[in-house]
Amino acid sequence: MELVPTFTPQDIHNERYVLGSILVDENLAMDEVVRFVTAESFALPQHRRIFEAMQAMYQRGERSLDIAAVVAELGRRGTLEAVGGADYVRLTVLDDPYFKPINVQGYANLVHRAHQLRTVREVGEEILRMATGARAQDADEIVEAAVRRLTETGAEMGGRNMADMFADKLLPRTFERIFERMEKAGDESGLPSGLPSGFPSLDRLTNGFNPSELIVVAARTGVGKTALVCNFALAVARAGLANWQRRKDSGQEVPQKPEKGVMIFSLEQADTELMQRMLCISAKLDGQKLLRGELDQQQQFELTDATNTIAPMSLAVDGSPRQTVSSIASLAKRAKRTYGIGMIVIDYLGLIESESKNLDRHLQVAEMTRRLKVLAKELQIPVMLLAQLSRSPAQREDKRPRLTDLRESGAIEQDADSVLFIHRPSEFDEKDRPGEVDLIVAKNRAGPKGTIPLVWMPHCVKFGEKAPEQEYSANF
Repeated sequence: MELVPTFTPQDIHNERYVLGSILVDENLAMDEVVRFVTAESFALPQHRRIFEAMQAMYQRGERSLDIAAVVAELGRRGTLEAVGGADYVRLTVLDDPYFKPINVQGYANLVHRAHQLRTVREVGEEILRMATGARAQDADEIVEAAVRRLTETGAEMGGRNMADMFADKLLPRTFERIFERMEKAGDESGLPSGLPSGFPSLDRLTNGFNPSELIVVAARTGVGKTALVCNFALAVARAGLANWQRRKDSGQEVPQKPEKGVMIFSLEQADTELMQRMLCISAKLDGQKLLRGELDQQQQFELTDATNTIAPMSLAVDGSPRQTVSSIASLAKRAKRTYGIGMIVIDYLGLIESESKNLDRHLQVAEMTRRLKVLAKELQIPVMLLAQLSRSPAQREDKRPRLTDLRESGAIEQDADSVLFIHRPSEFDEKDRPGEVDLIVAKNRAGPKGTIPLVWMPHCVKFGEKAPEQEYSANF
């Protein structure tokens, strides 16, 4: 068995092994090394300068990276003496039982990990300096800055194996996903491949809420954005609970809480207010009567049933009013890692605080939507983002919303995989289809667009599909 040296935070031995492997195997070793490390990955300044010389030669396309050539390059750069002369360069090719150039990928990976630890330590020291002597009223800003720095560090230090990007490695993973969907279609005919919305007509258009998607739900103020996503959240969490229960009943090992649940970031309403909405939806109770405590005995039974139905669901609400994309991402990652959360809902974009105070608002919004799309891809779950519409629909003859009506930035439309508009005709003319709502799929990167007629029940903040004979309209 070939031995590989143990990993230490400043892995000087493995740094030497990386440099020695390049000197022995030249370009072949360098091809492997550059996938993992840069000059900054080396803790020892001498090693950093030697690698900089090697990298410059490699980038120029020079075929020979042997000792003589590297020493000559260091001499031309004026850094040969600083690294300890030609003798030190020769010392990197050691007569050492642990040193085997064939293990260069492993050596480079360990050097990269040591660099990660040093970087995290530096960020930790930076955070400690920020917190030391700070005022209590600055705590939120310091926490946000700390989360941002750690998030940036994770993005900078993360690496991917380039071999995994080519078709021979991608195809097996692609077919695995295809076969999973085919198997699901066979076992659960008619269900979407993604998370169910609770509205079959919408699922037929979008195939459900799918991993890595940024889904924007937009409407004018007071039309029912929050109510609609509460309907969505209940449907997703209910499906997750049902799947968890089936696995449990069949004797499979299951986690403590159902997976594929929902986490809602409610920047506008308190967590208890949002949960009250979901109780009204589930029990079909009049929200105003619930607020006034005017429920009769039957309605109290229905409220208890709704409570017992929702309680076991994996449904979380963070009602913190001040949120940034970094704070949302940090908690979302914990929720995914710990509880297997299947979808994130953010209510709403206009209340997210920007971390780039010096930018114009449309650039701030563009940065937020881009980072939320990245978050969806990173966690491999759908991220649903609520947004406001401008006043433009009210000022034109055709009141139906358009993509250009999205307030604050065109980047919302650009970054979104799908955009859903809520249009209530009676908002502009009380005689125009009262009690009805159009759910407009204005953008659908994975399929057709279309309009789905819904029924709006304001007393219990619930949406429902119209009668089956009233089909939705779809167009590509």
